[in-house]
Amino acid sequence: MARALAADMRIWTPGDPDCVAPADEVLDPILSAADIERIGWDDELQAADLMACLGSPWYWIVNHCVTLDEHDHDEPYKRFPPAPYLRAVADLWWWCGVRYPVLGLPKGRKLLATWLLSLFYFGDAQFKGGRRNMVQSYKLLESEAIIAKMRGVWQREPPWIRQPCEWTTTEARFANGSVFVAAPGGAEQLQGPTLSGYMMDEAGDHDEAQLTYEAALAACGIPQWRKVGKCGRFVIVGRCPRSWWHDVFLADEIGDVA
Repeated sequence: MARALAADMRIWTPGDPDCVAPADEVLDPILSAADIERIGWDDELQAADLMACLGSPWYWIVNHCVTLDEHDHDEPYKRFPPAPYLRAVADLWWWCGVRYPVLGLPKGRKLLATWLLSLFYFGDAQFKGGRRNMVQSYKLLESEAIIAKMRGVWQREPPWIRQPCEWTTTEARFANGSVFVAAPGGAEQLQGPTLSGYMMDEAGDHDEAQLTYEAALAACGIPQWRKVGKCGRFVIVGRCPRSWWHDVFLADEIGDVA
């Protein structure tokens, strides 16, 4: 059910033998409500469950992350669905910054892409110390909505998974020294901080998309496209026309973007 992992493992690190990429994760079966209840009564199972979360983001997301579906009047709160296409996107995120420096994801509505990617950056901060991850939307209201969603996930995690955190309307600051920030649009939001990870959400709606993109590259330590391995995970996602992707950031570097 949950694998035992080395206590000194590196959390969610591609290439680490104790970490499992989403594409390689085998969850059969996914934890049921009865399984989670049983774990709640057993200290050893709780420790094993937490270690499984530390080694596999996909395990954590599909077993312990409860999302909010405002359109579902009967069951608005539900666990994140283990859909194959979401698992494929999760694996792209996993290798971002290692095999390629930037991940660009054109998307439609109701595909859960913002949910999934925000969860990755949030979980990375929750479980691994010293991280500074930023999700940037085009306006403050949307940024605050992302923080509210992540706070809802955190509140519904089992107590043996949930890590101590202090909240504001725009950030989650963990006791391990990591911070998850949801910022409004504008290149000025990226002046100063060095980022472990960055996502431009609803990219096509940003007023200063090109300037913001360039500032985020520098904040993530990506001075040029082909330098990978020591940079932050950089993701651009949104409902953007094809011309936007090319004119704003692809240009002549299409071969270097996943």
